[in-house]
Amino acid sequence: MSARKRSGAVIAIAVVIGALLTGCMSQNPQDGLSRHVVVPAPQLPVNTLTAARRIEITEQQCPAAVTQEALRALPESAANAVDFLASSAQCALISTVLQAPVQPETFISPLQYTAPCTSPAAVSAWAHYDDDLIFGSPTIPNAIAAGQCIRTLFITGSDAGMGAEYALERERGIRAAYDVMRGVTGEWVDAAVTLRSGVTITTTSPVDNPGIMLLLVRLPDGGLDAGGFSATGHQSLPQLLSGALAEMTTTDTGQPITLPALEATIAEVVQSYAPQSVLAHLPKLDPRSEGDHPDHSATGNLVAGLVDNGLIDGAVVQYAIGYPSDHNAVNLEGDELWKKLEAFAAYASHDSVLHCSTPKSCLGVRKFGEWLQRQYLVPDVEIPAP
Repeated sequence: MSARKRSGAVIAIAVVIGALLTGCMSQNPQDGLSRHVVVPAPQLPVNTLTAARRIEITEQQCPAAVTQEALRALPESAANAVDFLASSAQCALISTVLQAPVQPETFISPLQYTAPCTSPAAVSAWAHYDDDLIFGSPTIPNAIAAGQCIRTLFITGSDAGMGAEYALERERGIRAAYDVMRGVTGEWVDAAVTLRSGVTITTTSPVDNPGIMLLLVRLPDGGLDAGGFSATGHQSLPQLLSGALAEMTTTDTGQPITLPALEATIAEVVQSYAPQSVLAHLPKLDPRSEGDHPDHSATGNLVAGLVDNGLIDGAVVQYAIGYPSDHNAVNLEGDELWKKLEAFAAYASHDSVLHCSTPKSCLGVRKFGEWLQRQYLVPDVEIPAP
C-alpha cells in the first residue's frame, strides 16, 4: 500500500473514532463539513411518583381520569394530590388538579383544588349553623363586603335532637343568611369531599360565587347539658374531648370520627387557605366562657389546642364570646346592627324553634335579641394556658 493510501486510511479511522467519542456525526450537505450533535442528558423526573404507582393509578384506580404521560409531567404538589385522590376513590376530582391554573407549592388538602381561594381568606369554625350569625357578626359580613374569601366550618349538624329535616332546614336557613350578607339570592351547589384527615365533609357554595363556602361536618348536637340526645345516641363534642366517647358518628352518613380525626380536619381546613384571620368560639379555658353552650366551648378548645400545637398561627386567631356576651354592654347599633338582624332573620325563618322572620321580631326573641346587639372578640394571646 502506498504512503498516500496509508495516510488516507489513518485519517478515516481517526474520523470514525472521533465520531464514536463525541456521540455522533452528521454531514452538512451544503458545506461538506462534519458537525457534531450533542446527545442530551436523560431528563430527571418532575415528581417522585414511581412507575409502579403511575401504572396503579392509570390502569387500576382511575383509568379514565389521567394518563401516565400526564402524571409524569405534573409538579410534585399536583402529583401528590392525584396520588391522594386516586387512593381515596375520588377520581372525578383529578380533573381539577390537571386543570388548575396555579399549582400550590405543597399539597395540603383536596380543598386547595376543589375550593381554592383567589383572594385573602377568612376562616371561621362554629358549633351550630347560627353561631356565626350571632357571635361572628359583623366580622364575617364585613369580610364579605371587603371581597375576602369566606370559609365557614360547622362542626355539628345542629339537629338539637329533632331529626334530619330540622337540621336540613337550618342548613337552608344559613344559606339564605349568606345570600343576604352577599346581596344576591341564587342557587347553591353541594359536594362531598374526603379530606386527608380521612373525614368526608360536605361543601356548599353559591353557584355564582365560589368565594363563599360553608363546610359541614354534621356531628350530633350535644345539647345544653353536653349529654346529647337520645335520637343520636347521647353523643356530644365535650364527651369526645374528655375521652368519654372514643368517636362520634355523623348525623347524615353515620361516618365515625375520632378526636384526632376531627382535630386534623379543622387544621386541614385552616391550613388549606393560609388565612389572614381565623374566628372561633371562646374556649372553655377562658373564664369568660362560663355559661356558654358546651358545644361552643368545645369547638373553641379544639381550635385553641391546634394553636398550642403549632398547627394554626395564633397571631391571626380571635375567639368570640358566646352566651355570656350579654354580660357586656351593647356595642352594635344603627345600620351595622340592622344588617346583622336582616341576615339572622333570613336564617331564623327556617328555624322553627325561634318563631321570628323579620329583624324586629328576631330582636325581640328572648336572649337572642341580647346576643345579636353585641359582638366581643378575644385574641388568642389572651387565652389562659391549659
